[in-house]
Amino acid sequence: MHQALIAGRYEIRDLLGRGAGGTVLEAMDRRLDRLVTLKLVCRPGADEPAAQQALHRALRDAQAAGRLSHPGIVAVHDMGQGPDYAWIVFERVIGETLEVALDRDGPPPLAEALRIASELLDALGAAHRRGILHRAVTPANILLAAGPEPGWGQVRLTDFGIARLADAAADSQDQRADLWAAGVVLHQLLTGARPFEDAPATMLPPPLDTVMARALAKRPEDRFPEAAEMAEAIRVAALHPARARVRRSHPQGLIGFLRRVRA
Repeated sequence: MHQALIAGRYEIRDLLGRGAGGTVLEAMDRRLDRLVTLKLVCRPGADEPAAQQALHRALRDAQAAGRLSHPGIVAVHDMGQGPDYAWIVFERVIGETLEVALDRDGPPPLAEALRIASELLDALGAAHRRGILHRAVTPANILLAAGPEPGWGQVRLTDFGIARLADAAADSQDQRADLWAAGVVLHQLLTGARPFEDAPATMLPPPLDTVMARALAKRPEDRFPEAAEMAEAIRVAALHPARARVRRSHPQGLIGFLRRVRA
């Protein structure tokens, strides 16, 4: 690692992760006196196409997220390139991914599940309004920021590495692809399983049947056209938390619908 980067602005504090996409570190920004997340990606040689792709993805992530300013989206503070590596500096979010939380604890209480989905949609709506399509909405890319009280944290959407700018011809269809992925996340929040998988009996308010069926519709034109409309449908469904019935894994209700659209 280039020593000028450490001795200059950033003081490395901890290793957060390492993989094909680069090395992720916790660092202190000496200039602004704040903790940040520093991602380092080695500059590959001409004969390393996989590494070139990782670098391109990392820089695209920074450029896409750097255009956004929203409390539900992890902010990018800085980026640059040296002779041996590129670096991107993100705000440091203390917490864990939704994927980790679901794997450990299972689905959250209904009110929390709907809150998380609504916050995700708010972040996606902000990105879509700036013409940015995320294209990788999964629990692994949703951070839950730890708060002063225990429980499920606030949503912080990250990893815009395969994002792209929407064009006039594809905007509506691709935006709905992001919303379909948000529907998959909502299904996991409610049932603990992905759509089309058998799930144990789950108590769902009946209004959520309509929300889930539209969110996961096979044809893009049958899905929600905008994040705000899907969030409003969830808000309306949340007004009836006491009206619940069992959705089992045999072909009836929502599960039957999902299996029919898969066929």
